[in-house]
Amino acid sequence: MTFDINFLPLKPFAEFKWRWACLTCTESINDPVVLLGVLGRMRKLEGHTYSSQAFSQELISLENDIRDSININLSGRGGERNLIRNSGQYWKALGLTNEQRRGTIELTPFGRRVADHDISQSEFATVIIKTLTLPNKKIQSTEECNKWINRRIEIKPLKLLLNLH
Repeated sequence: MTFDINFLPLKPFAEFKWRWACLTCTESINDPVVLLGVLGRMRKLEGHTYSSQAFSQELISLENDIRDSININLSGRGGERNLIRNSGQYWKALGLTNEQRRGTIELTPFGRRVADHDISQSEFATVIIKTLTLPNKKIQSTEECNKWINRRIEIKPLKLLLNLH
């Protein structure tokens, strides 16, 4: 598709915006070591709360384990102001945690398979590229999704980016 130099795109509705996974995602969460490390710790503690001392200790342990490869402050993100409270939509948006269980650690069957290493990093990336769809019903309200649906807008942003030449 070629556009005239004077082409001006129009937003389909006033609040239209692409939202990758959460509003304030820390970029280092995208690192597979962090994403899979946190997911693995969640798997060990399913049924606990994200604000539990056990989860806080797991984040400290993970931070110590990955200190040489990536610099991320996980130890300061335990307790009430924990990592999941601040960036939990990230795991929900990817279909790894149960979007219905607020505050309690519960992985989806897909999340468990990833955490248990039943799915490789390549397979995980492939599934996410093929399935991540905007609007994202896992993290966006029904009202917000309906604005997209009513205008017949559905975008697979990662797939779209890979198809650019």
